[in-house]
Amino acid sequence: MKCEGGICVKPLTTKELGYIADMLSNEDLLAKRCVTLANQSQTPEVKIMCNQVASQHVQNYNQLQELLQQHANLAPTQAQ
Repeated sequence: MKCEGGICVKPLTTKELGYIADMLSNEDLLAKRCVTLANQSQTPEVKIMCNQVASQHVQNYNQLQELLQQHANLAPTQAQ
């Protein structure tokens, strides 16, 4: 457990890391599908909406990446 500024954080478990990896994959796929749909759509409103949804999925992906980076320094450097 690492404490910084009065906040203590436990390292992520293998199971939690697996869930995050799945979420990253899902967010990436959803963003790509939304962009594809936006590019294929002939309706301006649909293009706008799909691009907005794609942006939200990219934002979710980036937040998950940041979470992993914050926890990377908590991971053991050697197998225990």
